[in-house]
Amino acid sequence: MASKLSQILGHSDQLFIRLPGGLRIWQIILAGVLSILSLWALVFPGHYFYAMYDIDGSLHTFPIRLYACALICISVIYWSTVQASDRNVIRMVLLSSVVFFTLQSCVLMSYWLSQSPTTSPASYLCSVVIAFVSRLVVVAISSYYYWITYKDGKSKDVKYYR
Repeated sequence: MASKLSQILGHSDQLFIRLPGGLRIWQIILAGVLSILSLWALVFPGHYFYAMYDIDGSLHTFPIRLYACALICISVIYWSTVQASDRNVIRMVLLSSVVFFTLQSCVLMSYWLSQSPTTSPASYLCSVVIAFVSRLVVVAISSYYYWITYKDGKSKDVKYYR
């Protein structure tokens, strides 16, 4: 029956796509986190920059707000793919989150290693480790969903849920 539909309608992934369980929840979490961070950076740029990067951001409000605008654009793209059923669109958004958080981790780690802490060394180290680990968790989960959506259709040994 599906082959008759494919012949009549043309090939469409929407007829055959099976997405892994939890993917939609992960997409909503990513979009929500980026939305919250972008609004925080837009409204309170100095506080955002100090809380996230341990740098006084009160002198650099304009570039922080430009960064917030870029994050808002990314979060809009993430929100628009929450209901997407095209596997390639979902994979590109997951790949963009992997690239974004990986590059952000690399840049921040290079900065943190070259700077001396403005607060006590123990709290500075704790905040660096928490920030780095949280970004690595996001990269790991997005990478997993990116891989599993690619593997979908290639192997029958993995169970998927609609």
